[in-house]
Amino acid sequence: MILAIAASISGCIFVLIALNPQWKEGQQQYIEFVKEGHPETYPNVSYGEAFETYFADCSWEYFESTAQQDVVEFHGTCLYGGENADVTIQFLLSYEEQTFEVYAMSINGEMQPDYVIGILLTDVFEGDVLQ
Repeated sequence: MILAIAASISGCIFVLIALNPQWKEGQQQYIEFVKEGHPETYPNVSYGEAFETYFADCSWEYFESTAQQDVVEFHGTCLYGGENADVTIQFLLSYEEQTFEVYAMSINGEMQPDYVIGILLTDVFEGDVLQ
């Protein structure tokens, strides 16, 4: 009985948070912050513009990590090694300082080292479509 009440209360809290427009607006501000940002080496092209051009099936989401850090996560598909690949890129935000950085990337669920992240981002921002 106590478990059922606790589950019910948790469900209500989740629904209130999920339906609260201010909470969703808060999420969106973090996503827009990343999408409108750009790498230092490519000041004329935003992450949003470059990613939406390079990747298919794009989606963005915000979440707070278990370490209470703000994270924006991008999901998209692209050709990698001649085959379609699912790419996930996480941006770690310091919203108060108005900065963010690419934190991690996986391709088909496999974490990638920094040099692969650099290669892919260079390809994304130097692609013929953006020239």
